[in-house]
Amino acid sequence: MGAGSTIGYALEYGNIIVLGSVFVILSNAIYGILRGEGDAKRTMYAMIATSILNMVLDPLFIYVFGMGVAGAAYATIISLAFVNIVLLYWFYVGRSTYLKPFIGNFKFSRGITFDILKVGLPASLELINNAVFAALFSLLLTIVSGTDAVAVYSSGWRIVTIGTMPMLAVGTALISVVGANYGAHNFENIRIVHRYSMKISIILGVVCAIVTYMFAPWIVMLFSYADSSVSLSGSLIDFLHCIVFFYPTMAVDVNSTYVFQGVGKGVTAMFQTIFRESGFTLFFAVLFSMILGWGEFGAWLGIVIGELVANNITMEWANLYIKSLIRSKE
Repeated sequence: MGAGSTIGYALEYGNIIVLGSVFVILSNAIYGILRGEGDAKRTMYAMIATSILNMVLDPLFIYVFGMGVAGAAYATIISLAFVNIVLLYWFYVGRSTYLKPFIGNFKFSRGITFDILKVGLPASLELINNAVFAALFSLLLTIVSGTDAVAVYSSGWRIVTIGTMPMLAVGTALISVVGANYGAHNFENIRIVHRYSMKISIILGVVCAIVTYMFAPWIVMLFSYADSSVSLSGSLIDFLHCIVFFYPTMAVDVNSTYVFQGVGKGVTAMFQTIFRESGFTLFFAVLFSMILGWGEFGAWLGIVIGELVANNITMEWANLYIKSLIRSKE
């Protein structure tokens, strides 16, 4: 993935994270249970607590204890371990949740297990596809513009991740609502919440895009304070000015793809993600950056155009599927 001389740091960090991955998996599983019960507020509290604790421990382990990049990994794992203790307290001591996950309450169901895997395995493959896309896109940037372009993309995408969080939050909430209405055969409600969530997400996407575009120079300052990254500030600002046009289209895609996850069609959601990223986005990125010779900017533009085309296809796909559900009940 273009790690080059930093491969030692990557392994030092990655090995620790992998060894502590049980805390990552457990916390995400419990978050899913709480959201499924409609208790999104405590999920938010736990996630915020993890982030704050991680931010406090990072400088201690990295600088005060002199552990470097390994300290960052240990800070992350310790933060997650602490939050897992709080989450388990809510379930087993406070008992303020609807679900009581005791072994004695467990009854194996082949059908339920299959339903979980039917959504979970494709979702896992989606994440693998995301990693493959990142590797291929980084390789493309290295070919057309060099390693600095990879650094700009990596740093810039962290900013994009923050900017798109509101849309992802709406989409995550949509999954539970769609699932409940699908189980109750209230298919008209699925159409209502799908359209409503898209409207909210598009508004959020436009607002986040405007804010990011206008304040890009100041945002970049927060991510390029080191001497080694100051030289990339100009390219990073250009990246943000281009990529923000992808925000509103992402709002359409997230809510449409999550409809299929909500009704248990994980394979469909996985296919949509693969053809969006590894298909349309990479195609347009190669077209603009290599074939048309637009270089680094062509790769950024490829993301925007690829997402725009693929996301609108996904939206129409979801609309047609919801219409078929409504017709099947008539």
